[in-house]
Amino acid sequence: RNSIKITFDQYDTDGSGSISIAEMETLVKGRTDERKQSIEEKFAEFEANANSQEEIDRAEENKRSYLQHLTESQNKMLKMFNMADVNGDGSLNFTEFLLAEAWWMRCSINPDHAHLF
Repeated sequence: RNSIKITFDQYDTDGSGSISIAEMETLVKGRTDERKQSIEEKFAEFEANANSQEEIDRAEENKRSYLQHLTESQNKMLKMFNMADVNGDGSLNFTEFLLAEAWWMRCSINPDHAHLF
């Protein structure tokens, strides 16, 4: 909960105590870009140490799948914003953000905590 509060405060860029759709878009896009970069780096490391072209081809297919999953998760998260906005005011307070963040953490690939290749 504390780490989610830190994230909430980081993305509440105007200090209003809530996160607007614009702030949420920045949050989601930034996270997705970071995770995509991590996947690309892990793939490059795997590719450099692979024993065969077949291993590389399999890993490349996995990479495409992971990247597609991240893009889909990003799009779903932005849709989730509207569902998480329980009070309908167009922004997420901390409780609403907590629900959305729990969903993101459960449904998105975190390449730093997953064995990818």
